[in-house]
Parts: sequence; C-alpha cells; structure tokens
Amino acid sequence: MPFPQFDRSALSILPIAERVSDVDISIMLGLNDPLPAFHHPALPALAEDLLAARQRGAASMLMYGAHVIRTGCGPHMIALMRAGLVTQFATNGAGAIHDYELSR
Repeated sequence: MPFPQFDRSALSILPIAERVSDVDISIMLGLNDPLPAFHHPALPALAEDLLAARQRGAASMLMYGAHVIRTGCGPHMIALMRAGLVTQFATNGAGAIHDYELSR
C-alpha cells in the first residue's frame, strides 16, 4: 500500500441529527426568480443534445457538485427532470448532506 491507512480513531463522529448547518430554505431559487447572467459557448450545443436525447427516449445524467444544492438550484433541477431533459442525477456525499439539511 503506497499510503498509510487513515486513522479514523481521531475523528469525532456525531449523529446526523446533531450536525450544525448554516444552510436553510431561504437560499432556494424560485423558478421565476431573476438569475445572474451566464453565457458559455457550449450551452446551445448542450441544449440541442438534451432535446435530442429526450426525443430518442435516451437517458441524460446531470453530474454536479454539492454547491449546486447549497446555492439553491434544487427547484431548477426538479424542473429539468419534470420536463424530461434530465433523467438521472449524480453527486458526491456533500450533495446528499446539503439536500438533507435543506429538507430539515
């Protein structure tokens, strides 16, 4: 093994119910809220690919980091799923924690 095994005995593990969070529902972005301007040259091609996948009945996965949830984009992700433009989501452990925190 090239690296020593991580010593978990030094961790202070608490039940998730005792987790202190600074995330709350007030950060959620409504579907009609104004969004900051964002432009990227690949967006039109991405939109065309998502529509083509939907028309073929193919899956489309959105892979995202935890800050997508933490910054309140959940309602927009749900709208993409309801529209059939995204069929699967994939995130890391922090994404699941932030989702849990918002749900509480």
